[in-house]
Amino acid sequence: MKLNLPEIEHRNFVPYEGIAAFIDKASERPAHLVNFETEQIEEGAPISFTRAAVEAALPTLLGMGLCFQEGSYQNHAPRSKCGLITEAWVEGDELRIRGFIYGLDFPDVVAELQKNYRHLALCPMMRDLEIDPKTLPELFSVLKMTFTGVALMRAGTTGFDGTTIRIRRAELNAAA
Repeated sequence: MKLNLPEIEHRNFVPYEGIAAFIDKASERPAHLVNFETEQIEEGAPISFTRAAVEAALPTLLGMGLCFQEGSYQNHAPRSKCGLITEAWVEGDELRIRGFIYGLDFPDVVAELQKNYRHLALCPMMRDLEIDPKTLPELFSVLKMTFTGVALMRAGTTGFDGTTIRIRRAELNAAA
């Protein structure tokens, strides 16, 4: 799925792409459950996204933010949007996204991606989860969800190993 934006050159749009999560695979680390009203974080079980849940929720990723924690890439930061998700699709067992970072507004994020992209990873943020009760308490198997964004974090702090983000250089060089 793709959000169609006008085809214009814009210095504030730095294109990125990445793998945000894996499908039908348990995460390597427990899910972090965030109560956004109280800002409390609880650690849960590992999480697994069913293919049906991801495919049904793809439209909810479009137009959502790429988020980061200013000064740190350790945590989810739902109120710190540094970019926009314009494409989301499933490729094999990967949930993939593309979009733009607001490069003039967040040059530190662009610089971090340019020099340390192998040390950064993605983690989807969601609400309205429906969990398969047969998998509890060992696994949060997600049957339904609404994506609310994707967090840019340090590798090793996300639920899944192997999620990635990188600047799409071919488009960046063409726009320069």
